Amino acid sequence: MAAFRKRLRRLGRKVTFGTLWLIAASAMCFGPKAVRRVGSAVGRLNRRLTRLACPRLVDDVAVVLDRDRADAERLLTDACRVNDRAVLEVFALSLPWTKVDKMIDGCEVENVEDLRLLSDAGRGAVLLGMHMGNGILMAAALARAGLPVSVAYRESRKMATGFLGRVLGRLGLEPIHLEQANPAAGSRRMFKALREGKLVYVLMDQGSKNHGHEVMFLGKQLYMPDGVIRLVRRSVVPLIPVLPEAAEPVWLFRVRKPVMLAEDDAEALRQLVVLMEDQIRAYPELWSWHHRRWRHQALALESPVCERV
Repeated sequence: MAAFRKRLRRLGRKVTFGTLWLIAASAMCFGPKAVRRVGSAVGRLNRRLTRLACPRLVDDVAVVLDRDRADAERLLTDACRVNDRAVLEVFALSLPWTKVDKMIDGCEVENVEDLRLLSDAGRGAVLLGMHMGNGILMAAALARAGLPVSVAYRESRKMATGFLGRVLGRLGLEPIHLEQANPAAGSRRMFKALREGKLVYVLMDQGSKNHGHEVMFLGKQLYMPDGVIRLVRRSVVPLIPVLPEAAEPVWLFRVRKPVMLAEDDAEALRQLVVLMEDQIRAYPELWSWHHRRWRHQALALESPVCERV
């Protein structure tokens, strides 16, 4: 029975991938604005389905953000709309008839000059991102500005094998696949890119199933990996958050000042957790609340929702 359920889940992922690709392909025939509109519509539908699959999610968000249920529901709908639109845009970027430059025009990055100074000096940096909006489009905007950008990623089981790597390559980005079976290979490629003075973009806000350090993140006990901290320490490069602040009328990302990590690894990890929590609280409609790692975990009500250092 377990094997049958596993095969069924795999089939469901393939069907989802194919359906989203077809939706993106159809919408892209009418241009980037159509992709954004259709992506938002897909997000609203996704929220209806998530409401049925995980009815407690709205209550969790209401508690964590101190909102009433109606406000939390509106926020969750916006978050699904924003992030599903981002997914559809990524699918559209894989299409041969997509005008990539027009898609990148839909993303602005502020304070790019801070990164250009590093690049001109031949220094690498780790760019810290989150599952908020279209980070791939942001990285593509940096590449179009002439910056050498590598993107570290894990393949989603919802996507076809090699799909995301091909999209990144098409956008002028160096894909660095972090294979679960061979994590050392991905680490070596990231260290190499940093030694060559490249900007390595990584995401860190969803935790993992059972690897890393247990932390309190938005009121829930989750495992958070500390690979970013080890990467920064060993490479002796700055850690620079590049985070979104708006989805309309275009994606708006801002390059922040480098994070000065505490010497103690546990304290440094807590710094990053607080940074990410603060970003989500400031722009809650941009974060992917419906990601399974957070939504499936129960609130740890006996612990403070957001401990500060």
